[in-house]
Amino acid sequence: GLKSGKCAGRGLGVWGRRNGFGSLESDIGRVVMDGDGKEKKSLTLFQVSKHKSDDDLYVAVHDRVYDLSEFWRRHPGGEGLIRERAGKDVTVEFEAIHHSKTAQDLLRKYEVASLR
Repeated sequence: GLKSGKCAGRGLGVWGRRNGFGSLESDIGRVVMDGDGKEKKSLTLFQVSKHKSDDDLYVAVHDRVYDLSEFWRRHPGGEGLIRERAGKDVTVEFEAIHHSKTAQDLLRKYEVASLR
């Protein structure tokens, strides 16, 4: 049957079906319960690719998805670096720059899902 849930961090209603494995599937992603009973969302790269506008900008790095909608304009390397790669897996580019520990910690703040 249909069940409703909350999309991680956004408060958006989600309608989907229970798949029998404790997760709620919908067109915007899959919500999986972690060991602490908290929702953990996962997205495909195709789903991430839909988030490429200035106000809805996702990237994937190391199998994690980040919502950089509020950050890309403040990126120290220039806003274009993130804007041009919106909706993509940027692991290679992220590693090539050798981002500092501080930058890696900052990135975690924007994590919204895992990549599946």
